[in-house]
Parts: sequence; C-alpha cells; structure tokens
Amino acid sequence: MERKRIFYPDMDADPADMNSLQDYAQRSFDNIVADTVTAEARYAAFGTVKNGPTTIRTAPGQLYSGGKVYVREAEYTRDFVSSLPVAGKKIAAIVVWGTEEETSLAAREFLINEETLESEPKTVAMERARIANINVSMGTEAPDPTPPLVNAGLTIIAYVLLSPTGIETVTMNPDTALPQLGKIDTRLGEVEVWKARVDPQISTIKTDLAKLANQTSGTASQGMVLRMAADIARLKEKAGLPDNRIDYGADHFLSTDETDVNNPTLLCLVEEGIRFSAEAEHIGQLQVFDSYDPRHKIVGGLMLPAYDRVLRMEVGPRTAELSIAQYQYQTHDLVQLMRSRTRIRYGTPYTVCSNSEWWQSGQYDPISGIFTRNGETFKAEWDVNAGWGFNDAAGGHWPMRVQQYWEDTVEEPYWDRVTIDHKVQGAQVSQTFLNAQDGWLDAIGLTFTRLAAEGAVHVAIVNCQSGQPDPKQVIAFITVEREALRLNDETQIAIPPTYLQAGKRYAIMITTNADHYLAITDGGNFAQGTLFISTDGAYHQGDLTRDMCFSLHFAQFRQARVVIDMAPLELSGGIAAIDILAECIEPASTELLYEVQVNSVWHPLRAVPQSALIGLPPLLKLRATFVGTSDMMPAVHLTGSQVKLSRPRTNFLHFSTPMTLAAPAKNIQIQTRLEYFEAAYHTSAARILTGAGYVTATTPVAVSDVAIPEERAIARTYLFQLSEEVEDFELEIAGTTTTALKVWHVAERVHIALPS
Repeated sequence: MERKRIFYPDMDADPADMNSLQDYAQRSFDNIVADTVTAEARYAAFGTVKNGPTTIRTAPGQLYSGGKVYVREAEYTRDFVSSLPVAGKKIAAIVVWGTEEETSLAAREFLINEETLESEPKTVAMERARIANINVSMGTEAPDPTPPLVNAGLTIIAYVLLSPTGIETVTMNPDTALPQLGKIDTRLGEVEVWKARVDPQISTIKTDLAKLANQTSGTASQGMVLRMAADIARLKEKAGLPDNRIDYGADHFLSTDETDVNNPTLLCLVEEGIRFSAEAEHIGQLQVFDSYDPRHKIVGGLMLPAYDRVLRMEVGPRTAELSIAQYQYQTHDLVQLMRSRTRIRYGTPYTVCSNSEWWQSGQYDPISGIFTRNGETFKAEWDVNAGWGFNDAAGGHWPMRVQQYWEDTVEEPYWDRVTIDHKVQGAQVSQTFLNAQDGWLDAIGLTFTRLAAEGAVHVAIVNCQSGQPDPKQVIAFITVEREALRLNDETQIAIPPTYLQAGKRYAIMITTNADHYLAITDGGNFAQGTLFISTDGAYHQGDLTRDMCFSLHFAQFRQARVVIDMAPLELSGGIAAIDILAECIEPASTELLYEVQVNSVWHPLRAVPQSALIGLPPLLKLRATFVGTSDMMPAVHLTGSQVKLSRPRTNFLHFSTPMTLAAPAKNIQIQTRLEYFEAAYHTSAARILTGAGYVTATTPVAVSDVAIPEERAIARTYLFQLSEEVEDFELEIAGTTTTALKVWHVAERVHIALPS
C-alpha cells in the first residue's frame, strides 16, 4: 500500500482511522487494476445464454472501469416477449454500468452521554459496495437491423437478435471482454516455442532474401502471372473460346453451357449468375379481374383500352376495275411476325449482376436467354450486327437493371423470333401506302366490283422493303370467306388490332384463287404508294398509274389514361418475386405500368419500396395502367402471357461441367465474385470434385476475401492442394442465406492451375 495508518499503545482510536485503513487498501487495489490490468471499461464472466424462446439469463460477473471493480452476485434474467419486432428484426444490447451504494443495514448502539454511558440504537449501512448494474438497450426494427447506440458510461456485454418468433441468437461482445493473464501466458509460451524453433532459420533469412532478389530480378511475380491468367480466361470467355485443354478458364453463368444440368443434386438457378432457385412457384397468365369491364377491349387475346373505330384514310373514287385472276396463279409463302415481348421482374431475388454486360460480347444471345417462354426454342440466326444488337438504337434489346427491378424490352414492335407460316394459293396483288401517324389499324375497307360464286380472299398487312411488299414480314393476316364479301359496296374487313408506325410504308396484300374484281382509281397518288402485281410469287411489278380503292379504319381511344384491374397475384406461403413476360407494344408516346397494392397504396412495380415484400405477403392486388392519347395507346397480349410468382430457397448447390487441364496439376486456384454478399447473413463454400464419377471431394487449404464495397461485392479466392495430380475436375459451389428476403449471387468463376 502507498499509505499506512499508525496506531500507538493506549491510543483512543477514532472511527475515521478504521475507515482510512480500508480507503488506503482500496486505493492501492484501484491503482494496481488501472496500471496493470485495464483502465478501460471491461467485463469478466457475465455469461449470457438463451434459456427460453423469448428469455435470456446472465450469470454473475465483474465490471472493471477506471481501475474500480464492480460486482454483481445475482443472476439477471430478461423476457423479451413484449419487445419482439412485428415484421422485421431487432437487436438488443445487454449493458452494464457501475455504481457505489451503501448496503447491509443493521442496528447498532451509539453512545449519546459519555458520563452516564447512555446509548441509543440506530439503523445504519454497514457496507459501501461497488455494484454492477445490468439492463437492456433496444435497437430499432428493420429488415437489416443495427445494434443500438448506448451512452458512453455503459458497457455492452452481449447482443440479442430478436425476430417476430422470439430470440434467434445471443452473441457475447468480445471487444469489451477482459483478457485473462493465464490465457495470455499460454499464448506467449506457444510464441516462445515457435520462436525457438524458427530462430535458426530466420537468422539466415537476410542472406537468403538477397540471393533470391538477385535470382528473380526482372521476372514477373506469381501474383502478376495469376492476374494475367485470370484476365486471359475472361477474354477467352468473351471471345467464345473453349476452356478445354488449358490451365485457366472462366464462366459468367449467362447460360448453362458450363453447368452440369444432369447432376441430380444440382439445386440452383443459372440466370445472370448462380442464384437461389425457387422453393415455391406458380405460373399463370395475365387475366383481367372483370371480363365485362367497359374500360377495356380484348380482341384475339390482345387487350387495349376501350376504343371506337374511325376512318383515317380513304383512297378513291372508283374509276376502273382490276381482275385478280388475270395474273399468274402461284403458291405464296407468307411469314407472319409476332409482337415482340417485354419482361418485367420485381422482388428481392433480383439483385443486379455485373455480368449482364457480358451479353454485349456477341457470344451469348440475350433474347433467347431472357424472353424464352414455356420451353420455346428461338431461332439461332439472330444477328447482333443487323440492327438487333444489345442496346442498339435501331431497334434491339433494351435492358434495365435496378436493384429489385429488372425490365427487358425489344424496341421493334414485331419480330421474327417467333413466326407463323402461311401457304396461300392464287393470284396476288398489293397496294403500298405511307402511314403518316402512329395508330392501331382495326379494319380495312375494300370494294369488289365483281364476285365469283365462291372463293375466299386472304388479306395481309405486310412491311415494305425498298418500297415493295415483303411477304416475309406479315404483321396481320386474315381470311375472308366468300359469304362475307359485298358487291359494289365497301366490304369492311375487321382485323386484329395492328400497330402501324408513323413514317413507315406498309402494304395491303390480297391473294385469292377466285375471279374477283377489285375497284381501282386512276390518276393521283392518293396513298403515296404503289399498286403491285406478283408475277412469280417472289417478284412484285409496280403499276405507277393506278391505285387500289381502299380505306383504313383506326382505333380512337375514349380516354388518355385507363386503369384496368387484373386478377390478383397469389402464392401459398408468400410472394418474394414477380416475373411478368408478355407480348407487348408500348410506343414512345405511351406508357404501360403494372401496379401492385401495398398497404392500401398503389405502386408501379419499378417504384415499389424494397421493404414491400417483408413478411412474404401471399396475396397482392394487381392492375395495369395505360397512358397515351386518343390516337395511341399501349397494348398487351394476355393469351400466352406468363406471370411467374416465386419464393427462393435459402440454399443453393451448383456443379460445373468437367474442366480439362493442359497438363496434370495438383494445385488449383479458384476465384469467385460474390455480389450482395453479407457475412452476417450469407455463407459460401467451394469444393473440387475429382476421380471416377467426380465423387472425391477436396476442400480448400486457404480462403481469402477482397472487399469491393463500392460494388457491394467480394472477390473470394480458394486455394486447393490435391493429394495427387489430376487432368480434369469439377467445381462445386454452395451458398446459403438466413432469409429468403436477403439473397446474393455468384457472378463469375475463374480457375487457374498452378505449377506444383
């Protein structure tokens, strides 16, 4: 002790002297603790465990703070049943702080008269104790909760993660735990043993390093070589070169070409990365809630806002007639284009993947990879350099990737990816015309001056190439039976609503094997087009002196904004993702929005808050909002559309196809890019599979991570040391998440065989 109280024989001791004895000892202990143990706030013991669905128990312990030791001798229990979150999660902090209190009240006699020795009893505190107090500080509820902020005088000893069902985890706080000297001594002993073993080797390391420096001067480092190999593997992938018989390769998981789809234990989705496949899924069609709703009109499965038919163009008057049958009888092959598609995806599984840019490489086909429906096989001759390329302003695929919202559209309203072939026989005449204004063609008027006793008429609306009709680009086709034709009066032929673009030339193509006569007009070029005669089924000869008499009737919409209620979305167990794929035409002057109702408020899918699907709602109201003008509106084809509702699993397992090396190797490095990966919720692991049937699994000897925070990603590298050299192997990648509402994906895999 720094100070001692002196007592003398026969001296009358004062109570203050006795208290000073304890004060001196306490001050010495405080100095020892502050100078040699810790001056900061640290705790010892206080083990906290979960002892019930909603309760915890904290054992007795000590708090060291500023050299003082505060003690709690009783257990602490807490029930969180009234503090559980409603939908998300919450973190509670168990905190401790010290106070000094006078305790142990007892009755003692106090002298009040020294001469008579009279005394009286008083109840007084016999101890002054340093008490460690425990309480709980609650955080705020959130999908991704954070620990609460506590006052500077409080020490956090543990964290409790709460969910709507109770306590999920209890974690001690290692940052404020008091280290024990015994453990430190053990660790120091291990260091001394290691030092004694490696000292002889370290003492010569300076000489060895100088020798190595001389030998390696001017050579590339292994790290640089590995980075070059990884970049070459990525370039090979972009160029479409195979990975076989090479020591490095890559996969960006845009297709399943390098995924072992025949492995029965495969459990993942390969879609712009390795993702969690659906645990529950429902596929249906877009449907209107009320088929009798007067706000819409459905023709042949195509839904448009309600409209009236109005005359927009008329060519006449009749000055002569034209016999169709006088021209050569041929078999005509017509190829009808179908409406292109729009795909909208919303939900927590749709994390933005950096590898979507690899669609631009030309080695992958984003159209067949994105717009496939019900197992369709798209044509393989898609030319990305012919005005259909990725982000091509001439009319190609336009993707939009935003966290939780993906949209893919094809600007061209009709495409040749999905077609219908027609074979019609007879003579064929066509009339081209210039369409001056966007619109939906609803009917064509033709005038027949003579009609044969029988014989149908095939009418097609086709695109023009170089100013003449192109039978390979039919956008509307209808057959009119003889009974429906009118003589010497306009025959108004209703066609499925067909979108015609402003400034483009189209043609009315008429084919029949009957001796029907059409009304024609001489003189001025009323339609800004040409009358064409098919001479051999392929060549069309123009007649610049005459035009066919015809009229065009377009849709005139009753309102500029129309809201149509659709059948609600429903998935047992809850909805985490919405995927809508439908034939759709949405001209630049219009907008088609799908909206869902969340908390009694309607939100467009592209603007729904990310927390909307917390709690996994099993039912969502859906509506479609059409915005345009009286002349132009968007349209969506309900028949054949696809609405997929899903909820992802909480684990995935991916297997690569066999990777063949240029030479046998036993040291292999695997680089992966994990995007939206959060260690608090997610895990990822990899194994190399070798041997017959690829059943021998090897785990990595080292795993390292490099964080890329600005891209919400980590680059994880695995180093494998196999027991023997192999010529080929498969790679297994596994992943988990603690909740279906917080997922991640693998965007890239690169493998490099290292020299032994």
